[in-house]
Amino acid sequence: FGSNQAEALRRLNNARASFRTLGHMEGEVFTREAEAANNLHQGKHEESRQQLRAAISMAKERGLGRSVMSMTAKLADSYIETGEYQEARVRLEEGGGTGTARADLEVAIALGKVHGRLGDFDDARERLTRALASVNSSGLMALVPSALTALGEVEYESDRASEARAYFQ
Repeated sequence: FGSNQAEALRRLNNARASFRTLGHMEGEVFTREAEAANNLHQGKHEESRQQLRAAISMAKERGLGRSVMSMTAKLADSYIETGEYQEARVRLEEGGGTGTARADLEVAIALGKVHGRLGDFDDARERLTRALASVNSSGLMALVPSALTALGEVEYESDRASEARAYFQ
């Protein structure tokens, strides 16, 4: 968004209004998702969650399934950051695997991370290892850092420091 947050949000809201006027639902969903990401990065979790829930509802209403899974993963990330692991797990499991390959992998990584935070290290390790293999085979290399970081966290929390170090490196 740049350094002037107020100006960026003003422009985002103008874009949303234009998309709404034009009936371009995908653009309106995107602007809500962008504002939610901004709020999430600022630690405004409730505002972010409201935007994401509204965007998810709009995307489902208009059959924009490829956006739903990605936003579900972002919504779960907000719950993970605030320690609400069960809520994150429920959101991710309700979403199922119905998005694009990238979105489904984002959800798989988030679900592995949640299981690790809940203390189910074996399940988390298995989920994340599968997700990492899928990321590597799909060529979606932008997801590699999230998968490796999540695996490192699971190993660290399960007192396997040398394995954690390898993933973090």
